[in-house]
Amino acid sequence: MPYKNDLDATKRELILDELARISNSELFRNSIQARKFLSYVVHETIEGRASRIKSYSIGLEVFGRPSSFDASHDPIVRTAANRLRATLDKYYSDFGQYSPVIISLPKGRYVPAFDFQKPNAVEPLPPVKVPMQQAIIFEPRIEKTHESPWLLISLAVGLAALSLIWLNYTPKPHQGKTTIIVQPVSAVNQNPEAVTLARATADQLVNKLKNYGSVDVVDASDFQAASNLIESQKKKAAIEDDLFSLTTAYQEHNEILSVSWRLIDLRSQKVAWAAQENISQTASNKADDIANTITSKLLGTEGVVPVLLDRLYGNTNDARQCLSRSQRQALFYDDNLQVDIQRCLEDVVRTQPEDSESWALLSLTYYNSGRTAASLGNDPSVYDQKQHATADRARDIAPTSFLTLQALMFAAYADGQFDMFDEIRRKLLDQFGGDPHLKIRIGHALAAIGRFDEALPLVKTGIDGSQTTIGIGFLVQSYYAYSKHNYEEALNLIQRVGTDDYYMIPLMKAAILAQLGQTEKSHEAKALLLKLRPGYEKNFYFDFLHKKVAPEYFEPIADGLRKAGLDIIPMKPSLTVMP
Repeated sequence: MPYKNDLDATKRELILDELARISNSELFRNSIQARKFLSYVVHETIEGRASRIKSYSIGLEVFGRPSSFDASHDPIVRTAANRLRATLDKYYSDFGQYSPVIISLPKGRYVPAFDFQKPNAVEPLPPVKVPMQQAIIFEPRIEKTHESPWLLISLAVGLAALSLIWLNYTPKPHQGKTTIIVQPVSAVNQNPEAVTLARATADQLVNKLKNYGSVDVVDASDFQAASNLIESQKKKAAIEDDLFSLTTAYQEHNEILSVSWRLIDLRSQKVAWAAQENISQTASNKADDIANTITSKLLGTEGVVPVLLDRLYGNTNDARQCLSRSQRQALFYDDNLQVDIQRCLEDVVRTQPEDSESWALLSLTYYNSGRTAASLGNDPSVYDQKQHATADRARDIAPTSFLTLQALMFAAYADGQFDMFDEIRRKLLDQFGGDPHLKIRIGHALAAIGRFDEALPLVKTGIDGSQTTIGIGFLVQSYYAYSKHNYEEALNLIQRVGTDDYYMIPLMKAAILAQLGQTEKSHEAKALLLKLRPGYEKNFYFDFLHKKVAPEYFEPIADGLRKAGLDIIPMKPSLTVMP
């Protein structure tokens, strides 16, 4: 809906609340420019100054360009606007679909549009019919008060029809664990193929969720397990756990078979997440593919459960704060987040020494901290040692879980044990191949050691699976284009990463722009690199060698950085041995 200057106080408040949610989201939290751009155009518009929003004013106010700024020669505003549109699309595609107002930036203009949504505008899925004997009834106490009676809540179909706005769900923080109760998979209209798939999927879904190891999983058809859960909740003075119910249904409409699933938060009785996909008729193992897709979107990197728990506990002292945030993509490039998460996880393993998830996540955190240390010219060995020790501890407790395998895989990579790395990453992709972000991470590692023939298809599959037009996956593609001297393509790809806060982005931009002869812009990128990594000219070789990058792949980057004016100190013979 195009903007009209008729915003009352209520609408203005909705817009500003939505702006705050967007700015605090994972997609925007690490991109200062995107936040400034969006904040500027939104505030100008709601203050009645939309006519002032031009590329010139944005260039001056948002990007600090001088008064001589000419948008026809400097495309920074146009490029940033395209990136902002893509990021907003990704935000609403993932977790903003139930927002009370949608903020967009229509193509060809810089004045935002505000589309106010009707309550419960999302069409509910058809009801999933589950026999009453398979339904679980339990009695949680929502708040710890003397007057609160136990509430009877059905985990079966009645809850699946709820379509409430999950953004409004803000329970009080507490300590506890996360449990997913998996309802029997249903075939809504009894289509024969749907019935067959429902049975096959039901056999795999619970086991695949359990293999992730990051949550407790209860099969709703397992009477004893369900009874134990009920009794454990009755013994507590208040609900301390995050309880979710997963409902899955196959259905046919207009001869198209699809599968839909919903994650229902049983404490708030609200739909936390819902999705639906058409089923490919060419898939060789449809039930396995569907079970992989559901489990990875629930529990994988950037999965619904980690994102939801991060949203709930991100500013609390709850242990789930670091357990959820350490499964977010930002951990891999946000230096401040790494420090906070590392301290939090260290506290968790001290108090919960048998928690394999925390040990594995701590190992991955040490892996990232070691790489950060090397890029700053500091000794990474203390982190390297801790990385291996914590990975071994996770293996002792839960050797085949999703997070333990990741910890062991990157421990092998850090040691240069690439045969072991390959063995584990194949196992991960075989068991948890529905996780697109896992594919991108593995693709990054393969690209670093020059195995582009394996890295590029894996990264592309990950990018396609994450359904995004921006993201860290494009860094690998840019790196490859640069290695082939396709500098224009490399520049286009690096601009699709969507953030400049990770030092490798301005590093690549500086090298690419210098190779293209765009001296002034390459100097700007170099300045940002040195802001993020002071003295990097002294640390370049140590950093890339610690990453296990071979000289034939990083020397061309060093050449580009020198052309950008970064006085990289030549590599000493002693540095040719990997630290």
